[in-house]
Amino acid sequence: MRLTTFPTTPETGPAMDKFFDSLRIVWLLAAAAAAGLALGLLLAMSVANSQEPEDDLETVEIGLSAYDQDLLDRIEAYLNGISAFKARFVQMAPSGEMSAGTMHFARPGRVRFEYDGDRPLLIVSDGELLSFIDYQVGQVTRWPVNDTPLAPLLAESVDFDSDVTLLSGGRGALANIIAVTASDPNQSNQGSLTLYFLESEGRDSAPALTLTSWEVVDAQGLLTTITLSDIDEAPELAESLWSFDDPRGATFERRPRRR
Repeated sequence: MRLTTFPTTPETGPAMDKFFDSLRIVWLLAAAAAAGLALGLLLAMSVANSQEPEDDLETVEIGLSAYDQDLLDRIEAYLNGISAFKARFVQMAPSGEMSAGTMHFARPGRVRFEYDGDRPLLIVSDGELLSFIDYQVGQVTRWPVNDTPLAPLLAESVDFDSDVTLLSGGRGALANIIAVTASDPNQSNQGSLTLYFLESEGRDSAPALTLTSWEVVDAQGLLTTITLSDIDEAPELAESLWSFDDPRGATFERRPRRR
């Protein structure tokens, strides 16, 4: 288990400020996705582009406190309680390009990202292979889903026993933001996945958690951010969502959304 410590005072140190700045970016993206405001996205990009490089956070091997273990257990229980969902998403690519669409998710291993408009791309996992389909060039690229950064989220049962960094906000509007970064130390080429949660007042004594966004860092160190909105945790998902029309050897004026 990995926890991240900060080399200077949490309230004023530059390392903590770097963490809060990262959270501000995700928070602004979430606000923009929920409100549909282009201004919010521009603000998020402005914050991201204005950051000066800081020293890396110091990561040490330590045991979890009782509070941290309880928080991690609650996150696992929350994720394991979601077997499927449908949501709108906003994606920020490594190049900074923004795009939006609809996401379908079903555990174990199945996910589909459909992009809005004429964007000729589709991402589909059938539970075993994650396929990236480019209908413009007629190309399909595939990876075993367990070899992708999304593997911890798509697993039949979410268990963060491998290699986890647990961070939480602590001041102002970010006090209720929690971030969990998962990576497999035995598969360094897999990249990492950081999940962001919003903690809010629940119906009982325990605060409720909501998955708001995640960041994927691939094996090349490239960062992609996905921000969710309009989450439906009880959708009716057709089996056809996990398949696609293969463009290889065919001509498409525009990619079909479903098979």
